[in-house]
Amino acid sequence: MRVLILWRHAKAQSATVAEGDHQRSLAERGRADAQRIASRLIAGGRLPELILCSDSRRTMDTADAIDRAAGRALDRIALSDLYHASIDDYLRLIGEFGGGCSTLLIVGHNPTIEAFAEAVTGDALVRVRPGDLSIYNCAASDWTAATIGDFTRTAVLSPRGE
Repeated sequence: MRVLILWRHAKAQSATVAEGDHQRSLAERGRADAQRIASRLIAGGRLPELILCSDSRRTMDTADAIDRAAGRALDRIALSDLYHASIDDYLRLIGEFGGGCSTLLIVGHNPTIEAFAEAVTGDALVRVRPGDLSIYNCAASDWTAATIGDFTRTAVLSPRGE
C-alpha cells in the first residue's frame, strides 16, 4: 500500500512589502506546531522516503521540522509548481517523482491541500488549517496510475490536537 502525506505549511508570519508572500517565514507558533506534528508523524512510524515541497520559505521551514524529528536530512525536492498547484498538478507531480517510494510527503498550500481532502472525503465542509497534516492510503498499483479515487484518508494530525 502506498501512503501519501499532505501537510499544509504551519502558521506563517504576515507578509511585508519588502519580503512578499513567497518569502514569508513561519511564526514562532508555526515553528512549534510544525515540530510537534513532525515528531508525532515520526513517532507513528511514518517516515517519508521523499518530500516534495513548495519552494516558498514557509513550506521549506515546515519541512525542516521533519528532518529534525528524523534526526537527519530526508530526500527533498523543492518545486515551484507546488506554489499555485491544482489537484491535477499534485497527481502529475506524484506520478513524476513518486517512483518506487512507498511513503511520499507533500508540503504545500491551500486551497489545494483542502481541495484534495474535499475530493477524497466528499465533504465540502472539510477544513485544513495551517499545520494540519493528512495521511492517505493509495490503492493504485503505482504512483503514475493514481487518480483521486484511489486515495482514502486514514488520519489527520493537527497542531490543535483534534
